[in-house]
Amino acid sequence: MDIVRFCTGDTVLFDDAICRAYIQGIVDAHEHFQLQGKHPKSFCVPKEKARRDEGEGMVPKWLEAFKERLHQKPQRLVVDALHAIFPCP
Repeated sequence: MDIVRFCTGDTVLFDDAICRAYIQGIVDAHEHFQLQGKHPKSFCVPKEKARRDEGEGMVPKWLEAFKERLHQKPQRLVVDALHAIFPCP
């Protein structure tokens, strides 16, 4: 998946939806593995929908800021972005 194309630059509404769905999939998988005790906590997404949506909307900005890393796997980039945006206490 070309997450960079979907999450950065001039995207149309459909691309934005794909970007947000991909990010949400990473968040959901992370939370699932957390509940099973199979994954260390990489980030802590707030429960409040407004804060969660705002933070997830910052992932494209993080990708733009770290263009030198865009050759890396998209899931690694999104996890690192979420870690920076939603650090655990």
